[in-house]
Amino acid sequence: MGAFGMYYDHPALPNEEERRDLESAARLTGIIMERKRSEELLKESKDFLSTIIDNIPDMIFVKDAADLRFVRFNIAGEKLLGYGNDSLLGKNDYDLFSKDQADFFTAKDREVLESGRILDIPEEHILTKSRGPRVLHTKKIPVSDQDGRPLYLLGISEDITERKIFEAEHQRRHKLESIGILAGGIAHDFNNLLAGILNHVYIAKMYMDRESKEYKSLESAEKAISRAANLTQQLLTFSRGGTPVKKTASIVELIKESAEFVLSGSHVKCEYSFEDNLWPVDVDSAQISQVIHNLILNADQSMPAGGTIRISGENVAIESNTDLLLQKGRYIRITIEDQGTGISAEYLKDVFDPYFTTKEMGRGLGLSISYSIIKQHGGRILVESEIEVGTTFTIYLPASEHMVEVNKDKDDLTASREGKILIMDDEESIRSSMQELLMMGGWVVECAKDGDEAIELYKKALETSRPFDVVILDLTVPGGMGGKETITKLLELNSNVKAVVSSGYSNNPVMADYEKYGFSDVYNKASDRPERLYHILRKLLE
Repeated sequence: MGAFGMYYDHPALPNEEERRDLESAARLTGIIMERKRSEELLKESKDFLSTIIDNIPDMIFVKDAADLRFVRFNIAGEKLLGYGNDSLLGKNDYDLFSKDQADFFTAKDREVLESGRILDIPEEHILTKSRGPRVLHTKKIPVSDQDGRPLYLLGISEDITERKIFEAEHQRRHKLESIGILAGGIAHDFNNLLAGILNHVYIAKMYMDRESKEYKSLESAEKAISRAANLTQQLLTFSRGGTPVKKTASIVELIKESAEFVLSGSHVKCEYSFEDNLWPVDVDSAQISQVIHNLILNADQSMPAGGTIRISGENVAIESNTDLLLQKGRYIRITIEDQGTGISAEYLKDVFDPYFTTKEMGRGLGLSISYSIIKQHGGRILVESEIEVGTTFTIYLPASEHMVEVNKDKDDLTASREGKILIMDDEESIRSSMQELLMMGGWVVECAKDGDEAIELYKKALETSRPFDVVILDLTVPGGMGGKETITKLLELNSNVKAVVSSGYSNNPVMADYEKYGFSDVYNKASDRPERLYHILRKLLE
């Protein structure tokens, strides 16, 4: 302790050199922290950008401008091409695609990089490892440095395969509808004429000896009429009147019957392979038989020297959002494969178009009709072909939830019991011929030319002790009351009326969904044989 009090020991202040060192250290720490923060922000930005890019559904890729090798692919690109990212990086187009494709892609890449302009390619066809042929809408964008030197090429590709399929389907459907208008305009009158002629042929045959020349001639006439009716029915498939009248059936029986009929006397044979317990289908048997007939006939004609047609059927479950453009559900897949001359890629896309044919004597309607029929059944038909190897048609049909009914009735022209029948049809020749056919079967038959007359006859019969057991109503009566309106009024008179809707052509859904409108069954005057009508009446009179 001195004279002026106690002394305290203070830390020495930094000298000028030490102060400068401390300031430098503080600045360095700040720089490091700022750089670290910048790096964190940069990483966050890269992660954010990567997340965005990887969640874009379109394929995004980046190529090095120097050697056009891939340096980046997003997840959508990996899935589309069927490769992992590690398998793609460092590769070029020649490693992934055919030489022709790679030449095309490389030329376009060079064009973009040299011009410095964005290139828009509306349709780019590629063959992928995972999903086969695809159609892309691609934009190629040059990425340059500040001096304009190209660094990278950015590509954005939208998979438009499904859209192109849909557009093609829409165009094809429009063509079919146009033909349907033409076909529907004449179908009603023509089918009524054929039905009347066919009925009279049946009546004449019943009066003749089966071994006589006259009987044989009528059989030939009957076949000719059936062919004419079949052609008209094919044309009707294009129109709304071709709506299928569906019943649950076994597709195996339909296929075998149709195939064996077509190949009778041919050098071509069929081999079948059907999955056990193949699901039944709800189909118009006549229409599906026509499809099989058309496909087998084409296959037979493509193998003039003979060969084998392989037909298979299997159960498949279709998931939603598939390339098949089918609703999710259970389907039957039918494959018909031949060993014929094949169809060139140039023509393959047109085979389902109306009037397209490569045959000198063909009308070009068979495959168009088949396409339309399968479409109306809620299914899909596809084709693959290779020249001198063969053609494969694949059909998808929705599986039924019902069991196939076993028909135990005989298809002969005899009545199983007495009954009183009322026929309503606007064509006199059909009324008279159908009346005579049914009277020969033992039934009592009366006729009406339209719905008003049918209702009056039905009322009078109800007031007697002998009402009508079954009424047969023509669906379309030009200028008069048709079957749809007539059945509504008959149901008011008798809720238990048994009625059969009959038509040769109609754009009305009644033929396809007759029970909904109060009918008990359906009879197609143009395509159904008289045995079919006898079968219906026997069933209703049981």
